[in-house]
Amino acid sequence: MELLQVYMNDTPQKDANERLKAITKQAQKYFDSFHLNKYEYRVADGWSQVYLLNGRPHYNSMQVRINGILQTLGEDYRIEDKSVIFHTRPKENDILVFNYFYSPESE
Repeated sequence: MELLQVYMNDTPQKDANERLKAITKQAQKYFDSFHLNKYEYRVADGWSQVYLLNGRPHYNSMQVRINGILQTLGEDYRIEDKSVIFHTRPKENDILVFNYFYSPESE
């Protein structure tokens, strides 16, 4: 404890403020990197091929299900920004479930 007190007393206030800013920036970067899990549900209308999500999925975190059947990225759908684009339109009243990880700043 004494060593810390001596160190703090010997450090000019400007340097302490700079270190505090750097630590705060590093902590913010750490907290911003948290990944949140999101589930979104849609009922297909039979003619839409593109579905807009509320968040931007992290790379390779998306799971898409139609009526409970897992779809394959690249074969059944693709992702562009916040959109899921199906290669074949889901049928009317199909239940679509989108599960993905995202960061809060991506919303």
